Amino acid sequence: MRAIGWLVLMGVLTGCVSMSNDPGVDVALVNVRVSGATLWETTAEFIVRIDNEAPEPVVLDGAVHKIFLNGRYVGKGLSNERVEIPRLSSTTHAITVHLRNLSMAARVRELLEGRALDYRMESVVYLVSGMGRRGVRTLKEGTLDPAMGSIHTGP
Repeated sequence: MRAIGWLVLMGVLTGCVSMSNDPGVDVALVNVRVSGATLWETTAEFIVRIDNEAPEPVVLDGAVHKIFLNGRYVGKGLSNERVEIPRLSSTTHAITVHLRNLSMAARVRELLEGRALDYRMESVVYLVSGMGRRGVRTLKEGTLDPAMGSIHTGP
C-alpha cells in the first residue's frame, strides 16, 4: 500500500515538473541610438527584440536589462511597460539607458567611427501567468556591426 502511495506521488510530481517548462523567451539587442550627451551622462536608446517561441501568447510586465559593450558594463535599462507578444512571434521594444560617460566615451567613439562592437545583455523579463508574475532570466551575446545597418546614432 505504501509503495502505491509513493508511485502516485512520484507520478504527480513528474507531471508538475513537465508542466512548468519556461516559455521560450529570447531577448536580443538589435540597434542603438545615442540621443543625448552631457559631460556627466550619455543617454542612449537600446532597441531590443523579444521573441516568443512558445505556442501560446505571453504577457511581459516589465524587464531589467544589463548591457555590456566589448566586455565592459555600460548601463542598465528598466522597462515598466506591459507588452503582449503573440504566439510564435516577436516584437521590438525601446529601452532608455543612462550611460556612465567615463566607461562609455570610447564606446561612443567606436559607434561613430562605424566599428563593430561585441555585446552581452543580461535580462530579467517578468511574465504574467495564472499564478501572478515571475521573472525569467535570459543571456544574449552578439556583435553590433554598423556596416550591416545595426547601429544608428541619433540627432
